[in-house]
Order: sequence, then structure tokens, then C-alpha cells
Amino acid sequence: MKRTTTLTITLLFSCMTCFATAQNFIWPIKGAKTGSNILYQPNDSIDGEIVQGTIFIEAPEGTTVVSPVDGVITSVGITYLKSLNYCLYIGNSIGFDSHIKKIKTKLDTKYFGGSVDISTGGYTIHISGLTGNEPLEIAQKIKKGTKIGSVGYSYHKIPQSSIEVSLDKYGKKDNPMKFFGIDTIDTTPKKTGIVLTKADTVQIKAESIETIVEQQVEGGSQIYIYILTAAVAITLGITTIFRRKKISK
Repeated sequence: MKRTTTLTITLLFSCMTCFATAQNFIWPIKGAKTGSNILYQPNDSIDGEIVQGTIFIEAPEGTTVVSPVDGVITSVGITYLKSLNYCLYIGNSIGFDSHIKKIKTKLDTKYFGGSVDISTGGYTIHISGLTGNEPLEIAQKIKKGTKIGSVGYSYHKIPQSSIEVSLDKYGKKDNPMKFFGIDTIDTTPKKTGIVLTKADTVQIKAESIETIVEQQVEGGSQIYIYILTAAVAITLGITTIFRRKKISK
């Protein structure tokens, strides 16, 4: 009896971990052919930075972006990539476009975009560079093909309108291309100096770091800025955790 129970649990766990690949990811750019218009893939270089575990996909600004998988939303917010390993994140979005309009900064707000994390079977797929005001919430179940936003601008070093797509497997970056069934080159990470891998908590004041955010959101409510270097997914709980501190007025 004990052996049968153990075998059952093992098979169940194996099915859960294989679910992400079994359901076949669809291309996030609606109407586009899978694998089309990839600007950068793992091991490519962007202004001297090596891309790792991420693809950047070009599409006309405003093109519909859809969820590649059935899953659960674990994070919704606004991001700004300072570098490929350093990103600013503002959580609890009230709608991507509506939220970005309330941010004052010396940085180019064109490159502040919506971001969504979707967890499925031990994997978390992250998509950023979004625009729009889609009604997305944490813990919301989402179906493959559901609109999550529109194409905006994903990175200030990429002038073309585009989105960023990355994938975590139990908190470690994986190559997203294989989940779309795309042939790719060797994606073994190259040594590029310091590569941060933890989500660090940093208290940021409004006037610090190039006055990233000089004004809080409407009504004096507080916002959170996360310094992200990797999403840490808790697979069975289907949630993403970031240690955070409030910004003081």
C-alpha cells in the first residue's frame, strides 16, 4: 500500500512538472507565426550585454499580446529595464497606461511598460514591454490566447517596439525558445562579470537613483519599487514572492 501511494504521488508530481511543455506554448504576438521577428535570443549581445534566458520579439506598436499558456497570474505591474540584470518594478498596477501616466521621472517613460508573470506547472513565464489597461489581477486564472496587453517598448537599448519574454523553471532561468518549439543555438550562459540572481530589497527615496519616481500615485497612496534580477516562483503555491519595503513620502 505504501509503495502504491508513493508511486501515485511521484506520477502526479511528474505530470505537474511536465504540464507546461505538454500544453504547447503559443506565440505571444497574436496572428504572428511562431518564432517570427525575434530581435534577440539567448547568447546574443545587446550593447555588450549578453542575453540569458530571454527573447525579445519585435512587432508593430499596439499589436495584441496574448498569454502563451493556461495558468495563473502571479504578478502584474510596471517595469523599467535599467540593464538586462537590473530592473525597476512598481507593483499593484491600476492598468498599465493609467499607472505610467502618474509616474514622473527623468527616465524615458516610453520604456516603462506593463509586465505579467503567469505560472503553470512549475514554470513562470514573464512578459514585459506591454501597454494597455487590461483588467489583470494576481491569482487570476488565465486561458491560453487571452489578451494581456499590447506591444510597447521593452528596453531602452532597443529602439524597435517589442516585448521581452523569459521563463523560470523553479526559480532558475530556462530557455523559452524550446517551449515554443524553436530551434536555437547553444544557450549556455557566458561569463559577463557580475550577474545578479536574487531579488534584492532596496529602499529607494523619491530623489535617489536619477529621481526614478518623484511623485506617488493618485490619492497619496504608496507605491513599491522592486529591484528585480530574477523572479522567484513557489511552484505548488503558484505565487511569486518579492521582499519589499515601502517608499517613504
